[in-house]
Amino acid sequence: MGTKKGSVPRALDHNKIPSIIMGFADAVYRAVHEAGMDGVEVNSANGYFLHQFVTPSSNERIDEYGGTLENRARLTVAVVRVVAQ
Repeated sequence: MGTKKGSVPRALDHNKIPSIIMGFADAVYRAVHEAGMDGVEVNSANGYFLHQFVTPSSNERIDEYGGTLENRARLTVAVVRVVAQ
C-alpha cells in the first residue's frame, strides 16, 4: 500500500465567503423544510470549518476574517445569523 499525499491547506478565497455563508443557509432550509428536521446545530469545534477560522493557529488571514478575535469570529457570527433566520 502506498502513502497518499494530503493536500496543502490554503486560505479560502475572500470572494467565496458569501457563497459559503449562503451554503449554510441552503443546507438549513433543506434540512428543516425538505427533510423535516426539527432544527440544526452549527458546529464550530474540533477542527471543523468554522473552528479553523476562529483558531489563531489555523487562521493566518490578514483581512477582516483574521487577526483579532472579533475578525476571526466574523464568519461564524455570519453563519449563525443566517441559520437563525
